[in-house]
Amino acid sequence: YSLLTTHYSLLTTHYSLLTTHYSLLTTHYSLLITHYSLLITHYSLLITHYSLLTTHYSLLITHYSLLITHYSLLTTHYSLLTTHYSLLITHFYPLKITHTKRLLLLSAIILLTIITVVTTCRKAGTWLVKEDPPIHSDAMAMLMGSIPDRVLQASDLYKKKLADKLIIVQESNGSYKELENRGVQLISSTKQCKDALITLGIPDNNIIILPGDARSTQQEATILRDYLKSHLEIDTLTLVSSSDHTRRASMIFEKALNQKGMSVVILCSPSKYTGYTGQGWWKDKEGIQTVLMEYIKMLNFWLFEGKQL
Repeated sequence: YSLLTTHYSLLTTHYSLLTTHYSLLTTHYSLLITHYSLLITHYSLLITHYSLLTTHYSLLITHYSLLITHYSLLTTHYSLLTTHYSLLITHFYPLKITHTKRLLLLSAIILLTIITVVTTCRKAGTWLVKEDPPIHSDAMAMLMGSIPDRVLQASDLYKKKLADKLIIVQESNGSYKELENRGVQLISSTKQCKDALITLGIPDNNIIILPGDARSTQQEATILRDYLKSHLEIDTLTLVSSSDHTRRASMIFEKALNQKGMSVVILCSPSKYTGYTGQGWWKDKEGIQTVLMEYIKMLNFWLFEGKQL
């Protein structure tokens, strides 16, 4: 009887286990059904996503075709403008006009051409930024102009040991001298730059200030050229300037040095603190003004100021 009772208890326990197992199987089956439903939903979403991608791709193809058409129209427009300018030259050339008037007319035509090309070329802004590989040079020249961005860039280059000497051409003080004559003492831009550079860790004896009262990049180039004539150990020079100024600055320095047969390699290090990259320059007023003014200054250099170097 005791054995039967024990056997009955075991059967009861086994039955309970079977019931529990059945419940677990039911739960597992429900989870499988839920998982299957989720897979179906996920598959539907994938199909929808694929359809959207296909639609997006079709729109991109259409957009690309429109861009090609727009570019063709711009090219045609530029050709017509060129033809129109040629007709203007043909019309005015036979007239008895002075050389100066003819040069002014040619300058106006070239300026209009540049404005037309620049406003239709998206890379016109980025082309102004000339950035050479960061290699060690015998000296770097920080061009005068905006102070914070150029000082910070020069400091970074020095800390990276890309140059041991920093040359600065003294900037014109303009009416400062008159203020000094009247008892007003102001710190010049050159002095502000030097003080800031020393504070940022460049030793005083590594900063060379060249006197010259420079009013333009051309004057800075000629003053630096005279200095390099007596310092032949400098055959690589890195120009530090605002990013939008580097292309024109390199042109000016290269021509100034080539005019005297000096073989100095000119490198450019545009300041990353300027805030100008040239990307999307046509989207805001400041970008348009910056780009157009730089190209106008380049034109002025090619036609007039470059001949004075």
